[in-house]
Amino acid sequence: MGKKIKPEIEALLFSAPEPVQAQRIARYLKTTESEVKQIINELNEDYANEGRSFYIREIAGGYQLYLKGEYGILVREFHRLEKRRLSKGALDILAIIAVKQPVTKRVIELIRRASSDRILHNLLELGLIKIVGKSQGTNAYLYATTEKFLQTFGLKDLSELPSKEELERMAEYSGELFPKKKDENYEQ
Repeated sequence: MGKKIKPEIEALLFSAPEPVQAQRIARYLKTTESEVKQIINELNEDYANEGRSFYIREIAGGYQLYLKGEYGILVREFHRLEKRRLSKGALDILAIIAVKQPVTKRVIELIRRASSDRILHNLLELGLIKIVGKSQGTNAYLYATTEKFLQTFGLKDLSELPSKEELERMAEYSGELFPKKKDENYEQ
């Protein structure tokens, strides 16, 4: 029976956000608590033999998957960087770049009516945008979104972005992102 419920025990522990008691697992899988504990020991042996980055730890009266200590710093740093929140200004700039790309900083700032230096730098650092060349007329950098942008916002490709008309209907200030007529200061 152990082989059959081994992956089931692993799945239950993998999915649990807190420690799970062996008794609870045994009751759910219709087996004994001692068999659950034995299988947990076998899983830990498997993980050790395979050089896995995690193990099952007995904690607070239950069992939970834990990272080995040497991976803690790596994972903390990864999640710290991934959890950075984007400001409203950053989201505005991303929207402008996504819809108008490739686009210069000057165009972004004309649309936003605010400086964008710091935010563009942060978006480049986060890998959400990239420089794709220079404008022929002004030699200014041209910005576009990246694959990471698509992944972050769950998009297959840019065609999944709302159309100009949909954005105008949704926007609080309809048409502000898309001036109706070009003025002489507006460059593409």
